[in-house]
Amino acid sequence: MTQSKVRINKYLAACGYCSRRKADDFIKQGLVKINNKVITDFSFKVSIHDDVFVNGVNIKPKKLIYIVLNKPKDYICTVSDEKLRKTVFDLIDIPKSGLFSVGRLDRNTTGTLLITNDGILTHKLLHPSSSIIKVYHVTLDNYLPNTILSELKSGITIDNRLIFFDEIFPLNTENKNEIIVSLHSGQYHIIKRIFSKYGYLVKKLDRISFAGIDYSSLKRGEWRYLTKNEVKYLYSL
Repeated sequence: MTQSKVRINKYLAACGYCSRRKADDFIKQGLVKINNKVITDFSFKVSIHDDVFVNGVNIKPKKLIYIVLNKPKDYICTVSDEKLRKTVFDLIDIPKSGLFSVGRLDRNTTGTLLITNDGILTHKLLHPSSSIIKVYHVTLDNYLPNTILSELKSGITIDNRLIFFDEIFPLNTENKNEIIVSLHSGQYHIIKRIFSKYGYLVKKLDRISFAGIDYSSLKRGEWRYLTKNEVKYLYSL
């Protein structure tokens, strides 16, 4: 949690104490004290420097963890799987309790994946208003002509919504079946659906970066902690 102030219900949820809805119930019942004063204002904001008590229990922020992983193929983005498939959390050799991925990548999609236990930051990054940019390396099953490339630059309608690429260009002039794209949209399978509309199959999909964070220093399956500056940057978006 950053040093900026947040509403009480967000604070309690981020500390892992309860859900936001339950936090509102505690506030309504007069069970929340901030700096030894009962607070009944739902909009009241607190920081990590405040003394927060709920029903006599001192609530402190948990240690927040921020990780970037270079996701390999054939791993799913859940903590556990009833089918016993490999998960991205199998690759992280620290306690997994409370960790979750910021969004998901398909089993066959590789690349940049953020993992954290910070619910506030996750909500911020995944909310449509944040307009987070994702950059992908797309490998198609066939050559992509300039005519279709130009059409895609002008936008394409998916589910009655016009989707625009922020950028789209061939990786190089020789391999026009390998495309670099960047976009804000977080719709389900959006890249595969866009190219499928033109009759193309996405053979490989690799996320190069998410919200400006990339895996450039990591081999497949490797991970690292985000730096303080990277976390600060993500909160600034």
